[in-house]
Amino acid sequence: MRNKRDDEFFYGMDSQEEQEAPKLEPTRQERRWMALGALKGALLIALVYLAGGAILIWLLLFFWS
Repeated sequence: MRNKRDDEFFYGMDSQEEQEAPKLEPTRQERRWMALGALKGALLIALVYLAGGAILIWLLLFFWS
């Protein structure tokens, strides 16, 4: 079982004094860029499906006409 002395020996600090990572809060412009980036990704994925569907329809019309 770990105790406080083991933490001090292995980590060089008290287990009570562990540093927490600072919380980062994006600015309004950064949130806007994140939202636009997600929208861009979604539109690119939709474009791939749309192009695939168009090619499939063209192939069906080409071979069955």
